[in-house]
Formats: sequence, C-alpha cells, structure tokens
Amino acid sequence: MAEQPVTRTLSAVSGRQKGDIMDTLVGLNLDEVRYTLDHAELSSSALSSADAMLGGADGYLESVRALDANLRALDGDRDLSDEGRRRHRGEAVQAWAAKAERTLADLDARAERMVKSVESQLSPPTLARDRLADAERHVLMMLEPVPLSSLPRVLRDLASSDEYPDVQHLLAVTKWGGMFLRSKGATGDAERWERERTALMRPLLSESGQRALDDLVPLREAARVPSLLWDLYDAERVRRGLRRTPPR
Repeated sequence: MAEQPVTRTLSAVSGRQKGDIMDTLVGLNLDEVRYTLDHAELSSSALSSADAMLGGADGYLESVRALDANLRALDGDRDLSDEGRRRHRGEAVQAWAAKAERTLADLDARAERMVKSVESQLSPPTLARDRLADAERHVLMMLEPVPLSSLPRVLRDLASSDEYPDVQHLLAVTKWGGMFLRSKGATGDAERWERERTALMRPLLSESGQRALDDLVPLREAARVPSLLWDLYDAERVRRGLRRTPPR
C-alpha cells in the first residue's frame, strides 16, 4: 500500500451528465488512474506530486459545477432581459473557459516536470557509442526474420535476457526499440513498448534507481490526468456553444 492513500474521488465526473459518453469514458479513465495510485507504494514526494495531479482534476471539476450554478442563477434572475441574460451567460462561459485553459496548461507543465524529475533519478548505466552501434547491428540481424506481429515479444525477450548484455542495454535503457517499431509502422506497439521498457530496465539500475522506478510507473499514470481533462474541457466547450480547442 502507499504510505498514505490518495483520497481524491474522481468518479463524480461521469455523474454530472449521465448521458454524455465522453464524460463517462473520461470518468472511467480517471478512476483507473486513481485506483493505480491508491495501490502504489509511492515515496512521500511522489505521493505529494500524484495528489497534486488529482487535486488539479478536482479543481477543474469544481469549476464546471460553479459555472453550472452561475448559469442557473442567471437563468433565474428576473431582473435581466433576455438579451442581458444571453450576454451575461456568454461572458460567464468565456471567463470560465479562459481560466480553465490556464489551469489545464499549468497542469500539463507540472505533469511533464513531475515525470522528468523522476526519470532523471533513474541514472541507468551508460554504454560506449561503439558498443551501442555493435548491439544495434546484432539485434537487427536477430530481428530480420521475425514477423511484424512477433516483434514486441522478441524485443521483450531480448531486453529481459542477460545473454547479450549490450543488446539488453540497447533495448531496456535507450529508446531504440520504440523507434524501430515506429519505423515498421507499429505505432501502437511502440507506445506499449515504451511503457514496458521502463520495467525491463530494473535489473540494470542501482538501488536508488530502482526506488525511483517504483515511483515512475504510477506517476506516469498520474501524468495522464491533464490529457483526460482536456478531453472533458473540449466536450464542455461544445456543450456551451464554443468551438473545440485546436489539436494539441
């Protein structure tokens, strides 16, 4: 268990408007992140970083509830003309959107810093450039007869074996495997490989590096929060009559 549980509750995101598929899907993803963090053995600093991500999510969701309350109050204000009500509603939505975008952009930056900070603590061993080049030539020869569908499994086997230490280093420590899969058009496999590669690096790390690795995997889950909130925000913009934000 973690040193103390991450207690933020995010499932309410799917309860505000049950009929909205985006709300529900993102809510399930946020709950998945929360579950991962609740069951991770995080260091105190990592726990603080993760809780800040979830706190940012709570803050965003609260801003949506506050906007709803504000708009209901405007709708019930009998002193406003229809034109005045429309104007005030538009101003309220625009003000909310501007603040939400600043909040989510800040959360994006914090998530990136959080992950990079822990990655820098891994401190994997280095390998001379000529030995890396030899390992690359060797692994390319081994992969040449392998069908595309089997490449991730073979890469995983090679990265897990210490029979060829330099090949193990090339695949587990560097990003070569992911780039190789992308060059074959296997983008989905490349993304999954990058997540798996982190765990395969463990035998090559020092004790402190392994402790950092224990934090990194769940914190990468926490770093998904801003992207999920951007999806919610775009859906909310459409509901409020605004255009979607440009692709990020």
